Amino acid sequence: MPSQVAMGLVRIEELITKLDRAAIKHLSRLPALRSLDLEIPDLQHLGSSASVSQPHPFPALRNLSFFSSTIDFAVEFLDVLSDCSLSSFRIGTEVLATKFIIGQLYSALPNHLSHTALESLLVRLTEEGYMPTPQADMITNYVINGRILAPLFYFRNLTSISLSPPVGFDIYDATAWEIARAWPKLCSLELSSATGLHHPSRITLDGLRAFAKHCEALTCIAITVDASVVPQIDDNVETRLTQSSLLHFDVGRSPILDPSTIAQFTSGLFPCLETIDTHNEWLWDDPLIEDEDGEMAEAHALHQRWKEVEALLPNTVSNSVS
Repeated sequence: MPSQVAMGLVRIEELITKLDRAAIKHLSRLPALRSLDLEIPDLQHLGSSASVSQPHPFPALRNLSFFSSTIDFAVEFLDVLSDCSLSSFRIGTEVLATKFIIGQLYSALPNHLSHTALESLLVRLTEEGYMPTPQADMITNYVINGRILAPLFYFRNLTSISLSPPVGFDIYDATAWEIARAWPKLCSLELSSATGLHHPSRITLDGLRAFAKHCEALTCIAITVDASVVPQIDDNVETRLTQSSLLHFDVGRSPILDPSTIAQFTSGLFPCLETIDTHNEWLWDDPLIEDEDGEMAEAHALHQRWKEVEALLPNTVSNSVS
C-alpha cells in the first residue's frame, strides 16, 4: 500500500515509508522531494530494475536516510544518484557488513554525491538495535583502516560524522592528522564500534593534537585512544597548542594507566573539556550488577580511572560549582 500511494505523489517534499523498486523510481522524477527516509522490507535490493533514465534524478533531494536496511542496499541506491547535493546521508543497520562492503559504501559516496554539499554523515547501528558480534578470529574481516576511510576525505564541509562499523577502526596518529585536515569544520565526530568486539586503538594521546590544531569548532568527540603513554606537556602558555571548543570526550574502551597526568594533558590541550564518557558507562550505575567476571571487572576499573580524569578537569560540573 505505501508504494501504491507513493506512485500517485507529485508535489511531496518529505516521505518516510517502505517502498518497492517501482515507487522509488517514480519518486526520483519528483521536482520537490527534499527528504527521503527509506526502510526496505525484507532486505530487498534495487538491482538493475532501479536504473533511472533521466539525467538528474532526485533533483531537490537534500536528506537521505536508510533505517532497518543494509549497507548493500544503500550502495545500490547510490548508483541511482548523480552528483546529488545531499546535505545529510544516514544509514541505520543491524546487519553485519565486512570491511569490503563498507569500503564499497565509502567509495560510492564521493562518486555519487556533491563533495561540497554534504554536511552530516551517519553510518551506524540502528537506534536501540542489536548487531551480532563477529568471532574474534574474524576481526580482520571487519576492521576499518585509514585506506578504507580515505575516500570520505573528499567531503570537506562535513560538520557531523558518526561511523560505527562492526569492530571499529585500526588507525594511527598519522590518520588522525589526515582526518583533522580533511574535515576542519567538524563540530561532532564519532568513530566507534557497533558490537562488543573492538579492535585495539593505535591512536595515542599525541594524535589528539591534530583535532586541537585543525578542528576549531569541534565540541564532541568519541574515539578510542591508547592513553597508556602520556606525551610531554608544554608548560609555555604562549606556545602551547589549545582548542577551547571541545566539551565532551567519549573515550570508549581506551586503555589508561595514570589518571592525573592524563588529566593534565587533556585539560592543557582542551581547557574547556567538561565530561568524559566510557563505553556503556550506564552499566556501572545499575545496582543489580554485583558479581563481575574478569572482563567486567577490568572494564569497570577502566571506567573508574577515566572518571578520575574527569574529576580532575577544571571545567567539570563539580569543580565549576566548587
